[in-house]
Amino acid sequence: MKKSKSYQSNQKLIVFGLALLAVILALWLRYSLRMQTTNDYLCCYEVWYDYIRQDGHYAFINAFSNLAMPILYIWYLLTLIAPQIPTLIATKIPAVICDFILAFYFYKLISTKFTNPFIRLAAFVVPLFTPTIFLNSAWWGQYDSCYMAPVMAGLYYLLKKRESVAFLAFGIAFSVKFQMVFILPFLIILLLRKEVKWTSFLLIPGVYLISILPAWLRGRPLVDLLTIYIKQSGQYQRLCMNAPTVYSWISDDYFKLVYPLGILITAVFMLIFIYYGWKKYRSARLDTDRFLHLALISTLLLPSLLPMMQGRYYYQAEMIALALAFFIPRWFYWPLILQTLALYTYGRYFFGYDVAGYGLKYGSFGLLALLLIIIVAYFHKSHTQIPSP
Repeated sequence: MKKSKSYQSNQKLIVFGLALLAVILALWLRYSLRMQTTNDYLCCYEVWYDYIRQDGHYAFINAFSNLAMPILYIWYLLTLIAPQIPTLIATKIPAVICDFILAFYFYKLISTKFTNPFIRLAAFVVPLFTPTIFLNSAWWGQYDSCYMAPVMAGLYYLLKKRESVAFLAFGIAFSVKFQMVFILPFLIILLLRKEVKWTSFLLIPGVYLISILPAWLRGRPLVDLLTIYIKQSGQYQRLCMNAPTVYSWISDDYFKLVYPLGILITAVFMLIFIYYGWKKYRSARLDTDRFLHLALISTLLLPSLLPMMQGRYYYQAEMIALALAFFIPRWFYWPLILQTLALYTYGRYFFGYDVAGYGLKYGSFGLLALLLIIIVAYFHKSHTQIPSP
């Protein structure tokens, strides 16, 4: 008995040491990328951050940025707390912090099934070193981890039957990035299955309203604040914005014709997914792997069918596919394919290269094939349960 307790104590110490080492290495990795710049930074983030540094809270009166307000509030706090930090590094700090919050909730999600400390350790470490995560935050300076962290938290709290906390998390995600809506069809399926209440959905716009309140009180028009995401979507008129979708085959000359058609097709497929997602296994308990599987289809279906998508819009699907691979290891290739496609789009943006000009076009076939495989796996194959180590 004493030997067993000693073994468990040593095991915990080893796991803690490895986790600490992983955190140090993850921080070093991100630190090494701190001086990388992109066009987004040079044309937008640098100008916006310096504007806040110069004008302080008075900057919030004007619509000088298309970023969601919570990010701009954090920038403002950084100019107050640490004004000496260079702009390039300061704009990356929120996303890097959220990388670790995302890894924590990824670990918590996997821990709902696995008790083995080394599997739990892997669940914490793997997201920290997933290429598109650290490249997205530390190189690109994008804020996808800032919405994915609360989405992952929301999924975890739903599994723990803490519905209000889960939808508060989803509200935070929506307040940071509009891409959070890709998971809404999944949440609607849960509503139809009577696993969540319709009143919980009110928390999502409620949190958004709270997030814009400081800027409104400072003097920015309410309509301006309520339409931030609408203005974002109307900023470019391009069918494909560096994403491996079928729209990469179509010229932007046909935008006015193809765009509404793409929206209509997506809406139809979304309704079909919601219906069959609700009907399938309706009388059975939605266990964790089916829960994540439905969430994966939701977050992959919409950006795969919608026009005007970017490669990083698959961030949610990448992370959920990675989580599902922990539960069903035979599907390990799903996140690998998504990572490969995403890294290709990152490379196109960072370095401007393409494979004979057809990389995205060929990638669209791979993405649609993977989507079909994932859908078929849910609706026509059983989920083999594996014991918790």
